[in-house]
Amino acid sequence: MAPVRFCLFNTGWLTRQEVWDVLKDHLAPEVMDSVLQVQTFLQPNSYPHTDFWLEARVAARIKQGLYLMAAQRRHGTREINKFPPYKLKWFWKHDKLTTHWQLDTWKSWRDRKLEPHPAHLAFEETPRKGIATLNINGMGAKKPGIINLLKWNRIGVLAIQETLLGKNQYRFHIEGYETYQRPKSAGFRGHALLVSRHFPSYEVSLNKEKCYIHVKITKLSGDRPWHIILVYLPLGGNQWSKRTQCLKDIMLEYCDIVSKDHDAKVVIMGDFNMRHDELARRITKENDSPTCLKIAGCSLTFHRKGTKWSDVNNILVSPAVNCFLKPGKVVCNWGTDSDHFLIVTALKGAEKEP
Repeated sequence: MAPVRFCLFNTGWLTRQEVWDVLKDHLAPEVMDSVLQVQTFLQPNSYPHTDFWLEARVAARIKQGLYLMAAQRRHGTREINKFPPYKLKWFWKHDKLTTHWQLDTWKSWRDRKLEPHPAHLAFEETPRKGIATLNINGMGAKKPGIINLLKWNRIGVLAIQETLLGKNQYRFHIEGYETYQRPKSAGFRGHALLVSRHFPSYEVSLNKEKCYIHVKITKLSGDRPWHIILVYLPLGGNQWSKRTQCLKDIMLEYCDIVSKDHDAKVVIMGDFNMRHDELARRITKENDSPTCLKIAGCSLTFHRKGTKWSDVNNILVSPAVNCFLKPGKVVCNWGTDSDHFLIVTALKGAEKEP
């Protein structure tokens, strides 16, 4: 019969001669005479192990003969294969040299050559280039709905009004998006602007005005940056003068952008708390003034029960942006309760979900 090959693991850097001496010390003479060869090897993981070849006729109880059975390694034994039991006076204990040894039969796959698998590029999602505005009427437990909204409508920039998150509450955060926000305060219900991290962005409105947030975004389309201004104007008839002043501040911000760059790409969106026709009349004064983005179909977004529906949510765009954006649409069933519908648009030619 062919000899049986065994592997001794955890032998460390012992030489062939040192392993041979250990075998000779532990095995009976008739078993030791059947050891044909001892050879040290390096495993593919660079750890050494020692192999020895043994005649098949004595290979059956070699593990017990080397005192490497589990019980022997844990507790020692009175049974010894080299000397008869009556010659033993004490429990036999394995020495420190062999305490960590492990014995197993040789298997061909142990010496296989390890080749690194070719690296597979992880799926990289194409940038989401949708632009949307939504009055959420209180964030509450609506975060999962916002996440689904961003995913299925492929929204890269989302303006949210009425977050109702105070200064001492948690900071609104969604993975993969940069958040610019203003907390709620007396007479102000808070708002936030989410920008996908695919597009480098930073806040420009350092004055921290409550009624708007001005963020500059790059790589949204072409090499020129985009200016996104989130708007939430005061609500109520008694806030008319304050709403007018806020709109003037926003238009001054817009004029400052256009005066520096006549072809600047500016998007102003949010809850203006005034009807579409009135807003269009109050902003159209010069050729460079922004215009209301065309809405495909019905443009009514505010739908509180018991009140008349209105189009108080709008998206204003500069002349340079009109040729880049598709007509907006009102999404009624976006997944979460609110008394406002979502308005969403996208860049022309933007990639669809793979």
